[in-house]
Amino acid sequence: MTTRLPDPTPQALRSAQRLQNLLGAAPPPPAPAERRCRDGAPDRSPAPIAPRDGRSP
Repeated sequence: MTTRLPDPTPQALRSAQRLQNLLGAAPPPPAPAERRCRDGAPDRSPAPIAPRDGRSP
């Protein structure tokens, strides 16, 4: 048995449209590697490599 949701109000439709416009207009967030490079860290690896001996650094 499925329950039917009520129709969205005009205000809800406007809010959704405004949110969609904001999301479409905003540039995509930078990737973590780009952020790390801009902060001045020299490495370009996507993630720090954990040591294989089981000890934490």
